[in-house]
Amino acid sequence: MPQWYGLLAPAGLPAEVRRTFETQVLAVLRSPEVAAQLAVSGVAGPKGASELKTLLDSEFKRWPVLIPKLGIKPE
Repeated sequence: MPQWYGLLAPAGLPAEVRRTFETQVLAVLRSPEVAAQLAVSGVAGPKGASELKTLLDSEFKRWPVLIPKLGIKPE
């Protein structure tokens, strides 16, 4: 099962604030120093908000189907 990380913001965040936040975070994650550390740790390069939304949409569809099939129960 792959592992992923994402930053989420409150619903209703103004679009300009979201864009600025995304731009600044991606600039840091793509900086040579941080990118090198991520690569050493085996973390794939950062994606933008649209890619994260696609991943989340997929995960929210996938797990409700898989959990009962796999017999996973809370402990």
